[in-house]
Amino acid sequence: MVDIIIFDVGGVFRDSREAIHVAMKKGFEEEEGHELTLNADEVWRVRGLFSLNGSKAFIRACLADMDACKELPTLPYQKAEEKAKALLEEPVDEGMVKRIRAKYKEVFSSDEVRALIKLHPKAEEVVKVLKGQYTLAIVSNASHKSLKRDIGRLLPFFDVIVADEDMEKKKPNPEGLLTALEKLNAAPQQAVYVGDAISDYTAAKRAGMAFIGVKDGMAGEKWLREAGCDKVVGLEELEDLLGDSS
Repeated sequence: MVDIIIFDVGGVFRDSREAIHVAMKKGFEEEEGHELTLNADEVWRVRGLFSLNGSKAFIRACLADMDACKELPTLPYQKAEEKAKALLEEPVDEGMVKRIRAKYKEVFSSDEVRALIKLHPKAEEVVKVLKGQYTLAIVSNASHKSLKRDIGRLLPFFDVIVADEDMEKKKPNPEGLLTALEKLNAAPQQAVYVGDAISDYTAAKRAGMAFIGVKDGMAGEKWLREAGCDKVVGLEELEDLLGDSS
């Protein structure tokens, strides 16, 4: 029986698609003759792929073939993954990747994007209800600083928070999830991970725990189901799904 819910943050509680897009555009603009031509929704979806979830991989793929990256969200998941992997094998200027990524991270962590990051309108309501029934935790690739900035009012509801600084290996590696379980003195069978990306789903599988996908996040319902996730809901539907499965 599940008595612990572990949450990802980006794409679950926090919608950062506009912030990511603005920061990425600024990064590419640093390099003469380079422009990010993907819109905010396209960047969001492409980052939902397992292979391109990280900012470094996304930048490398865009430098290899921007038009091919723009097409990825229109493809079935497996075909999109195959194309993404092929793009990552293309030679690119690694110095340029490093410079674009550094600028992206600088802008994304600045006050400029703070107003662009939105909290899910039902986030606080959902967390308050679930807190009365389950132990809650967070495992996120984001830093503690950004979590406090973006979802600060939610943090008191969580018993354990594992962020970027607490992990040597980020998702899809299961280290963060296993760290949370260790802190809670719990087994994988007691927990479910709620996330929005294929990397979240993969991390949960590798940790030996159940997974629930959030359909409004990076990967979207179609890709999550095509990747093998059989439980995909809106955040506001989470309580009903957990009640049916307990």
